[in-house]
Amino acid sequence: MSAVMRLKDELVDYSFKFMLNCVHMVFTVCLLLSEIWSYVRRRWTISRNIIQFSQSVKKIPKHIVFIIDGNEKDKYVSLEEICQLMQWSITLEISNISLYDNRGYFVKNMDLLESLLSRALCLSPDDQIKFKPSQKNGSNQHNVIYHTNFKSSTLRILSMLNGKQTITMIAKELITKISKSIDESEKIKTITSNDIDFLMMEKISVPEPDLAIICSTKPCLFGLLPWHMRLTEMIKLPKLGPLMPQDFVYVMNRFSLCHQRYGR
Repeated sequence: MSAVMRLKDELVDYSFKFMLNCVHMVFTVCLLLSEIWSYVRRRWTISRNIIQFSQSVKKIPKHIVFIIDGNEKDKYVSLEEICQLMQWSITLEISNISLYDNRGYFVKNMDLLESLLSRALCLSPDDQIKFKPSQKNGSNQHNVIYHTNFKSSTLRILSMLNGKQTITMIAKELITKISKSIDESEKIKTITSNDIDFLMMEKISVPEPDLAIICSTKPCLFGLLPWHMRLTEMIKLPKLGPLMPQDFVYVMNRFSLCHQRYGR
């Protein structure tokens, strides 16, 4: 009798797992078909001319940040495609363009990034893009924001290390300020979010992004400055196969149609 019951339980477990696998397979196929249909629509209904789009779009971000997974196994976008996205952003005259990853991928490959970006911008060898280190956010060599200027745009490279080291420095500053306050009336009794925000903006000196484009298979921010993204629109880059101008235009169209409603 116990053998029969055990066999029955095994059959129930097998049937349940089989049903779950079927549901997962159907869901995966539906997602794939949806991506293919979205790809076809973008290809045939959206202009690939970035200059023409820049003349008709009603709203563009003042600061755009491209987020990638620093794991080199994630090949959702290549370094060449990242440079292409930056070139299109410069064409739209976006004031601040930032790259972010959680493992220092851009910093490790900075020479290649500079070369590919210069090629995408059709620059001569004498006018190559060169990122410069900025240590406004601290003297620690791992806490440096690299930046450069091109035309009307400021290009930056951000990393998860910028946030970790900066929080450590702010905590030390607040503790020092509390310990050195002799006058009881001037002594800080509670640390508020405004105190942290003020010091954070002073250290990082980067404007809040209007738009974050997630260039990864995972819908994740990978630790990007959460205190600095209160009003940021987050949109995943829709990509199927090689990157097309229509993919970027689609994201910018979505952003231009967003209407933010601020509470009291």
